Amino acid sequence: MKNDLEIVFKYVKSYKSRSLAIVLSVVLASALIVGVGTLSRSAQQADLDRLKRESGKYHVYFKDINKDQLKTVKNGRDIKDLGITSYYASSDVGEKLPINILYSDKNYLNSDTELLKGRFPKGNNEVVVEEWILNSMGLKPKLNQEITFKLYNKEKPETFKVVGILKDRYKDKSVGRCEMFLGLDENKLNNFTAHVEFNENSDISKNISNIIKEAKIDKEKQAGINSMLVDSARNNGRLDSESKNTSIVLSLFAGLVIYSIYTTSIYQRIREYGVLRSIGATNLKVFVLMLYELLILSVVSIPIGIILGMGGAQLFNKFAGNIEFEGPVKETPFVIPTQVILLSIVCILLVMFVISILTYIKIRRISPIEAIRRNFNKDKIKRSNFIISRLSKNISPTKNISLKNIFRNKKAFIMIMFSMSIGGIMIIKTDYSLTGSKIGRAHVWTPVT
Repeated sequence: MKNDLEIVFKYVKSYKSRSLAIVLSVVLASALIVGVGTLSRSAQQADLDRLKRESGKYHVYFKDINKDQLKTVKNGRDIKDLGITSYYASSDVGEKLPINILYSDKNYLNSDTELLKGRFPKGNNEVVVEEWILNSMGLKPKLNQEITFKLYNKEKPETFKVVGILKDRYKDKSVGRCEMFLGLDENKLNNFTAHVEFNENSDISKNISNIIKEAKIDKEKQAGINSMLVDSARNNGRLDSESKNTSIVLSLFAGLVIYSIYTTSIYQRIREYGVLRSIGATNLKVFVLMLYELLILSVVSIPIGIILGMGGAQLFNKFAGNIEFEGPVKETPFVIPTQVILLSIVCILLVMFVISILTYIKIRRISPIEAIRRNFNKDKIKRSNFIISRLSKNISPTKNISLKNIFRNKKAFIMIMFSMSIGGIMIIKTDYSLTGSKIGRAHVWTPVT
């Protein structure tokens, strides 16, 4: 093997320009594959982050459950976080602001907000409330102030003391949902709403179904899932069809270019292969030499392409791929697409293997003596057809030469047109998919079925 590698390195050094062309082809192909895959993977993560901001991080809620059912929910598999609330009262009709008052634990409050000042409620009628709600009532966000409400279906008004100020929750503020939160004591209540977030790498739908079955929850009346968030979490990190198609098509493009360059290089060194075969080297030996050469060039090229692809995707994310949230602009998350990187490596190596086989088949048809003498049949250039000859009389010499060169190798011309057509179709399909997803995007909480 050592001798084989020495021969291969000599070939690489002797044909520097063609080796460099192959390297650049592999770098470009792998960079495009990884770049597109990185953008796709980042878009998946960005969509998940957007949904969490707009609808909250919980995948499902179970409402109107008792203590025993709550205990079963807590024992569910793959639970990452669980927030508990319980309805207390609502402001009466005619009050300045329609507001719901809920019991809540700290986990629920910390899910999509944070305590700006003060503390969480402990005593009776102590509440925490968001700034925008106080402003809507004409109050300043101050601690220890008292708010009195006439509550729905209750005879006497009640007074609540503000002991904490919460950061505005985007998902509630955007739809005008006003809520204040009392401290939750599970021992004093028997009616709860459990909000559950599962580990994203788990089977969320199956976990939800298991909890419904074990806790004997009415799936139509008591349970609801954030369907878009569940779907986004399930798809996040998966190798999508666009990345697969892009990898295959770009690999084919690169394969055509590399095959053209490599076969030209092989014909230039055909005499050397003829000498090797004449002194006892088998056809398999020649195939191994060609495969080693392409693999060595690939090993050098692929890491460069991967780095360039991820770097280009990161620059695109930074300057053109940002998602605008309320307030400051948040950059689209940069995620390393492990599956896409592996796919690009497999595709490129597979292309190199196929090129080695095709080139080996061509060389095998030439006997060692003919190879040494360089006396082998070359592709004959066919005469231009009648239409081309008629067109050539009415165009400039430069265009005439270009036209004849195009049709000299009809197979290559057909492959180029076919490749360009596939590339155009992929771009149109991707643009159509993205446009459709933007138009049809809407968040819906649906009951579990």
